[in-house]
Amino acid sequence: MKKSIQFVTVHGPESTGKTTLALALANTFTLPWIAEEARKHIVKGQTFTEKDILRLAQLQYEAEKKAILSKEGALILADTNLINYAVWLTWENFTVPSWLKKAISNQPYRYNLLLQVDVPWVNDGFRKISDQSLRRKWFMLYAQILDNYGLYYEVIDGDYTSRENMAISLLEKWWTLH
Repeated sequence: MKKSIQFVTVHGPESTGKTTLALALANTFTLPWIAEEARKHIVKGQTFTEKDILRLAQLQYEAEKKAILSKEGALILADTNLINYAVWLTWENFTVPSWLKKAISNQPYRYNLLLQVDVPWVNDGFRKISDQSLRRKWFMLYAQILDNYGLYYEVIDGDYTSRENMAISLLEKWWTLH
């Protein structure tokens, strides 16, 4: 039986190691991966309007659709997905538009890893939320929105090595069952 396309996504507040973990998993399992589109289109210190966030969400959506069309029966790894934009819009007290809600519901988001905020915040010029209590609130918002969409997720915590080992083990178990 051929397996359908499924996304494995790494979620979490900024500076929790999403890209690092996504790349490690992609290399370990030899998987294609989708990068965070926003990183290609923002500049250091930029502030964002609702329109900006929605434009970035649309770019991410296009990247996801392109990945789906280019693979046949594959597991695709992503270091973010449209959930990130729903979280970001909610955090900023903007409305999550119906097109975005529908897109989230229709994407093959099957397995989600949610990174805890127990690693140090690193300033890379893009990140803005260093306060640990705010980072915890972001984490809880991710969990809430994943729950709202009925998406299964595992919480990943510990230092970077522990996170990678935990994620590899969980993904191996999940993939063999699906």
